[in-house]
Amino acid sequence: ANRDKVLTCVKKELNLDGDDWRSKAKGLFLVALNQGSIPNYVANLGCVYEEHKGKMSLNIAEGFKKQVKNIFKKYFLPANQTFFNEVLIKKQKEWDAMRSFIARILQHKECEVVEGVIRELIKTKQIKKGRFDYAFDGFLAVEDIDTKVLDDITKKLGWDLTWTKKEPDEGISLWCEIAD
Repeated sequence: ANRDKVLTCVKKELNLDGDDWRSKAKGLFLVALNQGSIPNYVANLGCVYEEHKGKMSLNIAEGFKKQVKNIFKKYFLPANQTFFNEVLIKKQKEWDAMRSFIARILQHKECEVVEGVIRELIKTKQIKKGRFDYAFDGFLAVEDIDTKVLDDITKKLGWDLTWTKKEPDEGISLWCEIAD
């Protein structure tokens, strides 16, 4: 609910600048989500962890990390022990298996969201002739689709998410040829 406020807080507290500040701030939470080392991440940003320890942004990241671990152990693991054991055999360490398991769950949820939105856009003919490509946490389409439309579809499907547009940085020439 407060994503932008929290990311801006990380920016201010860790003195992030440049065009990639948002990506760096989001990286902090990806590290926390994947149970990585927050002190190491902060150090890689050029900051001294001990100088920032106790600040709101790092408290939120540390709390998020604990929450993810608790949710995993209390809810996901007991309900999916067999699947987790299969992942554990491949990864060999419980820590790596946990991170892999979390990634698979999130990828599945992300796929549900994107596919649900794409199905609705095709159904309402806002994407024509099935011309779209999956792109990480979204999709590429020739049509210029208003993000408000995507937000509304997503809410209708039961998720409270906000979409943003990003320019493709690879393969754009292919899309231009198709659109012409």
